[in-house]
Amino acid sequence: MNIPVSAQRVLMSACLKKNRFAIIREASSIWDGVTTVKQARGRLTMDGSFTHVIDQLVGRSDGPLHFRFILQPAVASIIAVRAGLKDATAHRPAYLWTALSQPQKRHALGLDAWKDVGKVFIIAFLLDIIYQVVVFRWIYPMQAVIVGFALAIVPYILLRGPVNRIASRCVAGHPRC
Repeated sequence: MNIPVSAQRVLMSACLKKNRFAIIREASSIWDGVTTVKQARGRLTMDGSFTHVIDQLVGRSDGPLHFRFILQPAVASIIAVRAGLKDATAHRPAYLWTALSQPQKRHALGLDAWKDVGKVFIIAFLLDIIYQVVVFRWIYPMQAVIVGFALAIVPYILLRGPVNRIASRCVAGHPRC
């Protein structure tokens, strides 16, 4: 792939500044240029829509309603800590490990997780829809699902099991608690 020298310079300056958002935006604009060249040759390629989606997702971090990127993962983390402590007192195994290793329990674990963090996911989804209407003047439901999943579900899944393990040590009277 031949990248123009000017694009290489911009990308390198973004790398030197260590600004990950600038790097992603510059890389996506370079990719848009490459897909345009490929389209001119008559090949069937994507029209830059993937890079457009990535650019829109990255752009949410500094636009209106950016507080939700702090608030919603914090709320999901608090809910995960509460659920992990309940798991520890009930002597249940770690959440993610159980979900991955015991297929017969996945459905019950999924329902339990949705009961805990479903409201946070719905709020994240709705706030992203509001953001899209304000900024893009259009609604992209799949992007809202991605943002809701990243802000609500991921922190919950990542924290519930470790909190359970740490709290289980304390409940069992482990000397290093």
